[in-house]
Amino acid sequence: MATETTQILARLEEISAQVEAVDKRVRFTEELVEEMIPIARLVVSSATTRLGDWEERGVFDMIAVMQDAAGRILDNYTKDDAEHLADAIVGILSTVRNLTQPGVLQIANQATDVLRQADGVKPVGMFGAMRKASSDKEIQRGLGVMLEIMRAVGRTQGGSAEGVSVLPPALEATAAAPAVAKAVTPTPKAAAPAAPVAAAPEIIQWEGHDFDANGFLIDPNTWTPELAGKIANGLGITLTEEHMHVLEWVRDDYASSGASPNVRRVATGSGAGTQNMYKLFPPTPGKNCAMIAGVPKPVGCV
Repeated sequence: MATETTQILARLEEISAQVEAVDKRVRFTEELVEEMIPIARLVVSSATTRLGDWEERGVFDMIAVMQDAAGRILDNYTKDDAEHLADAIVGILSTVRNLTQPGVLQIANQATDVLRQADGVKPVGMFGAMRKASSDKEIQRGLGVMLEIMRAVGRTQGGSAEGVSVLPPALEATAAAPAVAKAVTPTPKAAAPAAPVAAAPEIIQWEGHDFDANGFLIDPNTWTPELAGKIANGLGITLTEEHMHVLEWVRDDYASSGASPNVRRVATGSGAGTQNMYKLFPPTPGKNCAMIAGVPKPVGCV
């Protein structure tokens, strides 16, 4: 009998301890809830106020419009288009940064003011323009700026102001070739239709190598570092060890894959980085890098 009583008392002590532990947890939970209720009310109030402010400012309407715009972009552009945009994003941002300089914005603002007032401008002939330009310093400065812009465009498209030859060689060959007068032959009255003949690809000889009309080396196996230096000089680029590291990587990748890598693949694979590629091979790093490396034009390059 005493043994049973002892067991019952021990069991009651265990139950009492468990009840006490549960009671502590319940009290802790109640205290936590009491402390969290004011905080939750404050959070809900702040969130409601912020959401109401966004509603008044039209943030949710703007999000809906942006979702619609994103859907249209997905419908009209492919993954390749997005990759090409990513390859050119550094150049685009650099252009935007230059356009947002105070001086450039001031010129653009003044130009738009002139265009708004264009209806009141009197027409001026060639001699009148020459007379105004000869006496107006502002017009002379404007002409000087326009000439520098034309010089930069010409240098980018295929020729430099200092007379340095810039690839593609087709431009150099076309400029150097003398004009040949074509003999006029009578047109036959009735000629049998001939099957169309595919035109042979144009081959330009430059520095003892064959180039296509776009200035890319036809046979990559004839490439040499010396030829790369000459092509780079024509593009206004002075090769360094960093350039050569990138060029060797491009040639190795072309040899293994059979396709010329785009600028993003070159930037990642060679470790040069996209932003640095625009510094090493401006202004079109994908095209210029392939041209100097003696590999075909990468797919997607303009």
